[in-house]
Amino acid sequence: MIIDPINFSSQLLVLLLGLVTSYTDITEKKIKNVHLIVIGAAAVALGLMQAPPHPASAPDTFVNVLVASAIGIPLFISRMWRGGDVKLFIVYSLLMPATGQEGVFLASPVVLFISSFLAALMIVLPFEIYEVFWTNRLSLKSKEIYWDNIKLAFLGFASFNWIIFSFFYKLKFFKYPLVVAVFSVLLFPFLNRWVMKWAQNALGHWRNIIMLAVMAGFIIHLLFIPREFFWTELGRSVRSIFIFSTIFFIFKCAIDKANVSKERMPFAPMLMIGYYASYTGFLKKVASLIMWMR
Repeated sequence: MIIDPINFSSQLLVLLLGLVTSYTDITEKKIKNVHLIVIGAAAVALGLMQAPPHPASAPDTFVNVLVASAIGIPLFISRMWRGGDVKLFIVYSLLMPATGQEGVFLASPVVLFISSFLAALMIVLPFEIYEVFWTNRLSLKSKEIYWDNIKLAFLGFASFNWIIFSFFYKLKFFKYPLVVAVFSVLLFPFLNRWVMKWAQNALGHWRNIIMLAVMAGFIIHLLFIPREFFWTELGRSVRSIFIFSTIFFIFKCAIDKANVSKERMPFAPMLMIGYYASYTGFLKKVASLIMWMR
């Protein structure tokens, strides 16, 4: 059996990146730039060594970095990720070979993002359920976080999805619910950060904005969804919106509580798990489960 030295070195870098950043993220609550620079530089060097025999690798790497930046920067702006998380995500994208799932998820960093997101959800969800249902020592500030995020998730985020789901249906994306979820999470922070401020000045109370969004979404559904499938797809939209909003609520609560308590949730281990999960059948099983739920 012949071992490709470039691929072997790349996998060693991934393992080193995961172990080092996970250790510092858990013990020191930070991802150190020096580790990212050294491993990132090594990843670029490996890419340059690989480029002459495999000229397609350079454009693929560029696309990976571009897609990773397009995912990470909005999450940083919306304060759902910190700078170290974004930079680590981009370095992982430098080291990612094709996963075999790009036909559905568009690019390798999207696969990595979804796998890491789901890994984090599986770890965070039990703790959130425990705190909500079994722990009665919620501070006033924690209760305010829950209430604010209920409004944000089940009114704001849900209304946003209610409008864009019909566009996704028209673009044939709706049969890929995980892709739809990624676009929803990435687009909503921009809407909430800038458009909502304009809408509140123009329309007044947030209830007026929600009512307008519900009416607009219903009209768009009527325009884009064929009449023979309308009520079926409408029901699927409502179920999907509830599932996505619940997931969004759980994550937003976890992030906000971490910001209040100054106890940052380590995301480097999630990215490491997500990287290796990207090369398994993990996403297909989750997608099958979501399609069954819908």
